[in-house]
Amino acid sequence: MERKILQPEQIIVPGEYELGNESILKIYFRVFDREHDKDLPPVIVTHKSKINPSYLSDSYSDKQKADEFYQMLMDSEAQYLLLDGNHKSVAATLCHIPIHSLNLERRTDIAKVRKMVKHEELFDFPHKQDSLIEIANSFIQYIYRNKEIIMTVRQRVDKLTSNGDLPQYMKERYHKGK
Repeated sequence: MERKILQPEQIIVPGEYELGNESILKIYFRVFDREHDKDLPPVIVTHKSKINPSYLSDSYSDKQKADEFYQMLMDSEAQYLLLDGNHKSVAATLCHIPIHSLNLERRTDIAKVRKMVKHEELFDFPHKQDSLIEIANSFIQYIYRNKEIIMTVRQRVDKLTSNGDLPQYMKERYHKGK
């Protein structure tokens, strides 16, 4: 497990624009806007190389479409999958702050993360799987089944700020820059 500071262009997220709990985003936005981001636990990512290349094509009847989706993912310049920390990564991007992350690299890292949650060093880790490959495959399966679009955190924030899904003050902060 390695701590990394990533840019929003380096992290892949599902191609969806709704954020779920806007109240959580507002809290994180306030923390990042006041530059207290180092007080927050990092987001959780893993490298896209953890995806099993045959997983999608073996799981779906339209193998050509699944292979094309996988190739699109591999061709993306973004290298990391966001496993946990959706609201934090969006809030950081809105405030033009790099994203502090923990990059899970092996199966033993999952146990370490769960121990960090137990000791309240991290807020949560919603994944039940014990294999990093299973978690990465589940992430990609969700995107493939529900959206069929991958995007980076930056692309998502650009879309959120242009389509009226965020409060005006967040959009203004993002467009103002640093």
